[in-house]
Amino acid sequence: MSFKDQITLDINQVFFNSDEFTETHLLHGATINCMISSNDVHGRSFNKVDEFNDGLIQYDVEVIYKWVDYPYRLANGERITFDNVPYLVFNFAVDSGVCILKLQGVIG
Repeated sequence: MSFKDQITLDINQVFFNSDEFTETHLLHGATINCMISSNDVHGRSFNKVDEFNDGLIQYDVEVIYKWVDYPYRLANGERITFDNVPYLVFNFAVDSGVCILKLQGVIG
């Protein structure tokens, strides 16, 4: 087995194992298994409405999922829903079949 094959196997059987790490959520109408991480710097939320960006508040939710579960590239600033809540895409990256999506809550 090659290294690339082993990585693919680990992604599918370890990291995205619904009995261990992932939960089922709704991403823009599609049901996906994903890992969720939230930005822990909630006390600085004033920064979201101020022109000054100190870099502490960047995103509210980070969603990590397999590309095959939602095979669409998302653009920064795009409006999407996550669990039927509106968000803006802050950042999107995909590498080795794993997507990392950072979302900002919609203000107003």
